[in-house]
Amino acid sequence: MKKKAYYFFSSTISTCSYATLLNLLLLLPVFAFAQLQEQLGAPKIIHYDRSDYNAYNQNWAIAQDEQGIMYFANSKGLLLYNGNQWQISELPLGQVVRTVAIDPEGRIYTGGYAEIGYWEKSLYGKLKYHSYADSVHNRAFKQEEIWHVITVGNGEIYFQSLSTIYHLKNNAVEVVSSQHPFENIKLVNGVVYAMSTDGLFEIRNNKLSLVPGSTSISKEGIDDMVPYALNQLLLCSSTSKLFIYDNKTFKPFASEAQSFLTGNPVLNILRIAENRFAFSTLQNGVIVTDGFGKIIYHFSKNTGLASNSALALLTDKKGNLWVGLDGGVSQVLLQSPFLHHKDGEGKFGVVNSAAFYREKLYLATANGLFYLNSPESKVYEKLKQFAGPVQSVETIDDHLFLSTTTGTYTIYNDVVSKISNVIIGWCIRPIPGKPDYVIEGSYNGLTIYHKAANGKWQLHATIPLRQWLPSKDVVVDDQGIVWVKHLYYGIFKIKLSNDLKSTVSVQVLGKHSGLPASGKLNLFRYKNTIRITGTKGIFYEDTPGHFKPDIQLKQKLGDYFFAKRIIADYDPEWWIINDDNSISHLKWIPDGKPDIKRFGQRNFYLLNDFEHIRKLRSLYLFCTEDGFSMYNSQQPVSFTDVSAPIINEVNVLNGGNPVPVAQVKASGEIIQLPYRLNNLSISWGMPEYDSRKMYSYRVNGMPGYEEWSRWSAAYQKQFDNMPAGRYTFQVRSDISDKITSLSFVILSPWYFTLWAKILYILILAGLLYLLYRAHRRRLVQQRLRLEAHTEQLVQQQRKDNQHELMTAQQQKLTQEVLLKSEHLANSSINLIEKKAVLNKIKKALADIKDEAGPGFPVNKYNRLIKMINNHTGNDNDLKLFEESFDQIHDEFFKKLLKEYPDLAPPDLKLAAYLKMNLTTKEIAPLLNITLRGVEVKRYRLRKRLKLSSDQNLIEFMMNI
Repeated sequence: MKKKAYYFFSSTISTCSYATLLNLLLLLPVFAFAQLQEQLGAPKIIHYDRSDYNAYNQNWAIAQDEQGIMYFANSKGLLLYNGNQWQISELPLGQVVRTVAIDPEGRIYTGGYAEIGYWEKSLYGKLKYHSYADSVHNRAFKQEEIWHVITVGNGEIYFQSLSTIYHLKNNAVEVVSSQHPFENIKLVNGVVYAMSTDGLFEIRNNKLSLVPGSTSISKEGIDDMVPYALNQLLLCSSTSKLFIYDNKTFKPFASEAQSFLTGNPVLNILRIAENRFAFSTLQNGVIVTDGFGKIIYHFSKNTGLASNSALALLTDKKGNLWVGLDGGVSQVLLQSPFLHHKDGEGKFGVVNSAAFYREKLYLATANGLFYLNSPESKVYEKLKQFAGPVQSVETIDDHLFLSTTTGTYTIYNDVVSKISNVIIGWCIRPIPGKPDYVIEGSYNGLTIYHKAANGKWQLHATIPLRQWLPSKDVVVDDQGIVWVKHLYYGIFKIKLSNDLKSTVSVQVLGKHSGLPASGKLNLFRYKNTIRITGTKGIFYEDTPGHFKPDIQLKQKLGDYFFAKRIIADYDPEWWIINDDNSISHLKWIPDGKPDIKRFGQRNFYLLNDFEHIRKLRSLYLFCTEDGFSMYNSQQPVSFTDVSAPIINEVNVLNGGNPVPVAQVKASGEIIQLPYRLNNLSISWGMPEYDSRKMYSYRVNGMPGYEEWSRWSAAYQKQFDNMPAGRYTFQVRSDISDKITSLSFVILSPWYFTLWAKILYILILAGLLYLLYRAHRRRLVQQRLRLEAHTEQLVQQQRKDNQHELMTAQQQKLTQEVLLKSEHLANSSINLIEKKAVLNKIKKALADIKDEAGPGFPVNKYNRLIKMINNHTGNDNDLKLFEESFDQIHDEFFKKLLKEYPDLAPPDLKLAAYLKMNLTTKEIAPLLNITLRGVEVKRYRLRKRLKLSSDQNLIEFMMNI
């Protein structure tokens, strides 16, 4: 083994300078902690199953294009993944796609049963397939299945079935060889190798040449090969035996990898880095080894891989490993700076806290306290004394403090001691300036512990408080002031007594103190002072009890100023918990500026509001919901250039159906769409596969969309009824500053084109001319009409004058009638009054006669009575009155009878009296009836006229 190790690295070390060797020696501690990190955890695995990509289970091969888009040879077809969307494209007869490779021009070559060809991307649309099956002139091809394809440049492509190798160039397909049973074909160090049970062959000028010495292992059958060290190849046989070829001999590769692979059929070998190799197996997942064959990782169904049948391997442009499975696709984040220990068996449950104590890792979990004696063993043992949940664990003064649901304990020299009955303690902190005291924040409040003279820790005091104060976090400043984060709301500032047994003052900090009224707040120390942080910013105490935003920190931190939480326990290094639960690492450099690295992984399940991060030298440990994760701050982190979003599809909606823009007429670099296709759908993706991404978009030139949209995980947008104009669609992501733009034009409708406008001008000119002609005709006609109208006015004026004369005469007659009616009425009244006076005189004479007795002159009396009777009994005056009355009111009677033909003559007479405005008392003698009789006649007349109760009878008559 030592000889092999020397041989593997000899060519590299010989070219190193002494300075390089010195740097390597200085980096040994880094490598040691990197090794510890690898021993404690493994890279994160992201899995995609058939429900994610909507195709079949088996994925036989993997490729990646220049843009970073992934392609998978799936049993249903060619599967594409751009980081957001999956797309399946099927072969003409629905064959299984067994292999995929991409040439420098971006053509995607695939093979299947009796099928070879390539896929080409259309403009912002789907893949289009071009088949070469009809160009193959080999009868056996119709019964063959293509298992591998490689591209070698210069337009040359090789396809391999189990019996034949085909060569494609300039659209011509020829048979290279059909004389051997082939297992694989591969391009290694610029040479095309064909692997067969008959030996290893090189292909040069489309001729097979047997590699010297390969017949010695031909009985094993060669399945796969990769570059190993300088001028060496690593091969694997059909029986899973490993060999090293040094251009002369094939030597067995005795190693830990060989021991593992014995009995585990190997399907693929992949060199994933300078000193890293991956082996996929049919039944036991994937192993990753170093150059000596030492197994670094074993990925299987037990450790997060979705299936043990690993059919394909590929490292992407970032160095992460993709595994095609018989059961989906898995991505192993080899290049992530984080390694994870996933509690797949549910042994721990939630890991609440962790601590490194005397070379052991302790985990406070929902299922008890666990510890790891040796990283190599990877066996976590449980302390039997703690069967229930353990909330926190801290290392202070060479003691291990822990809080459980039964009390608070210490461990020292493997001796467990209970120091109080305080339960559910979230944190234990030292008190500055008092090394023999610590303070605990728990569900029930604050507790002080004291180190006795014998070195044992014991309960000192439970701080009495007026209100319940579940103390989620506690920070003590240099003046001894205790700052407490309440479990549910607010920050408390507490001053303790000198003996640390009671409080001197308790101040609740909130909106009145200048802090945000809403949102969760957190505490951290910065430059020996306390800072309060939340999504509204970072605040410092300007004056006692009053806070202001820290403008200096805002200038230094930028958007991180609004982080949800900052953990600054290991200054000058901070961990920032962002609002979207992603994390960032900050390190203050000597000039006072921060060096910030943001990690895009959001599948990093820290405990919300209970984030615990522990440090052992340069190794950080994060407690998570399903185990823990680790980060080595001294290990170089490779931040590869993050790509910009990619426009995946642009479709126009024609009748509600999406039509790729490539099928619509376009000219030049800018897409031009007819106005009738002004409904546009744009989808995009981003080939960054280790991060969840948020997008924001805008459309320059489109009202309502010219400002950046809110960040969202959506990767598609539809724009309906876009007006004609020139637009630029832009999209960006939250993990990159790069912006992708797409310009397009919605053409004006035909009725707004240039020719249409010219036509409109001509039509308008014609209309103006016609209007001019029509206007002149109208003026002539108007003059004629004016003359005719003038004549009509003259005639009308004459008629009006005659009418006015007749009206005046009629009014005069009406007035005369009224005067005569008034005169007649007065005469009637005078006549009635005269008769009444005469009747009174007649009665008075009769009374005088009776009083005078026999001496009364009877003859004279009788003569007077006769004269009176002649005047009162004569009806000629009454007849004359009635005749005059009828003549005067003849027109009135005609109108009244026309409207009310059922009226009788007495009714007409009463109506006439009412029209003359006579009272009931005046009407009664005219009708020779009583007042009551007049009222009855009036009532009957109202009934016949059908007047309502609120209508005045006299006014009604006056208006006729």
